[in-house]
Amino acid sequence: MRKTASTPPTAPGVIARGECYSLSEFRSRLRLGSKGVAAMRRAGLPIRRFGRQGYVMGDDALKFLAGLPTESGAIAGFDNT
Repeated sequence: MRKTASTPPTAPGVIARGECYSLSEFRSRLRLGSKGVAAMRRAGLPIRRFGRQGYVMGDDALKFLAGLPTESGAIAGFDNT
């Protein structure tokens, strides 16, 4: 029986340390649009380029997200008054 290369399934919402994600896969996993990723880039998320393709390292993404301010006691997008 011939072995075929398998592609790991895309896990929405999962970013792992030690992994490398193309910008399109990163957007898909975080369910972001191009404007969302552009805002993250402007805020300091490092993007690595090889040729015309951009990549995000899982370690960089997790460090970036961990450094964002938290909202204590509030639900984003809702007025809690």
